[in-house]
Amino acid sequence: SGETRNRFISSTEKRISKKAIDESSTRVASKGSTVIASAGQGKTRGQVSFLEIDTYINQSIIAVTPDKSKVNPLWIFYNLSSRYEELRQLSDTSSIRGSLANPDIRALPISVPSIEMQTEITDILINLDKKIELNRQTNQTLEAIVQAIYKEWFVNFNFPGATGEMQDSELGHIPKGWRVGILDELVTIESGKRPGKKSETRTNDFNVPLLGASSIMGYVNEILYDRPILVIGRVGTHGIVQRISGPSFPSDNTLVIKTQYYEYIYQILKTIDYRLLNVGSTQPLITQGMIKKNKILIPTHDVLIKFESHAADVFKKIAANNEETETLIGSRNILLPKLMSGEIEV
Repeated sequence: SGETRNRFISSTEKRISKKAIDESSTRVASKGSTVIASAGQGKTRGQVSFLEIDTYINQSIIAVTPDKSKVNPLWIFYNLSSRYEELRQLSDTSSIRGSLANPDIRALPISVPSIEMQTEITDILINLDKKIELNRQTNQTLEAIVQAIYKEWFVNFNFPGATGEMQDSELGHIPKGWRVGILDELVTIESGKRPGKKSETRTNDFNVPLLGASSIMGYVNEILYDRPILVIGRVGTHGIVQRISGPSFPSDNTLVIKTQYYEYIYQILKTIDYRLLNVGSTQPLITQGMIKKNKILIPTHDVLIKFESHAADVFKKIAANNEETETLIGSRNILLPKLMSGEIEV
């Protein structure tokens, strides 16, 4: 099922009080358990995660706790991970239509080689997963570095060549020689298009990413753009800025932004409060006009070019990590079912 977020849960965003635990159906799933989303929209149902900490779960999650004398906890996790489609089909035929039930999971047949063999196999897979996770964390750090430089130069005004001379503007004190303008001066904005035929997975024919408001939503066989663009949601999800460099097809749910100041505009798009721009109460909508009129700081050309160069170097590293991650995910997804079924021996 490609890469899903939170395959390994080592921390949670939310906490729960003792009172709330006592008053609800919440229960604890212990470290080393595998948890399965028994209900949920889209691709969520049937997703499998491994708990690296004790975690409270609600009734929409099934926890599978291993008997460690018979099975390596990771064996359960990888075995169930390899059976996403099977779990989805089970949920479609379950007595509780559209969700998985505990008896469904208990009745699943599972091959259990010796503990030694289980560990040899799961070691291969966990090493791939650890490298994938390390790349993700490295990229988060690299992106935070660029954000910090942006803040230092364009919010704190500690940029190369700064003299400290300031002038008044409608956005407050700004460096001398800089000015306040609107986004329209530095960008071209277009709407994406409705695609024709599409495929959920990448194939030889359908290999151009189809971009939705927040992520890739499939693949098409035609190219709308073949240059670096920034893509934001026009309808539905707002606030996620996608960086796209190769061939792509942004859908009609998106706005496409082209600019020579790619890195600067990327940071600006990430700081806009899109909730303030929304029109349409039932279906939040953002128009080209709203984005274009956004007031922005326009620094001198040489400062912008320096920032472009710094940021582009960092994002090259991020892109290389992403490419390696794609390869690792591909390898893991090919190896996983074959190692689980014994088709490949260790």
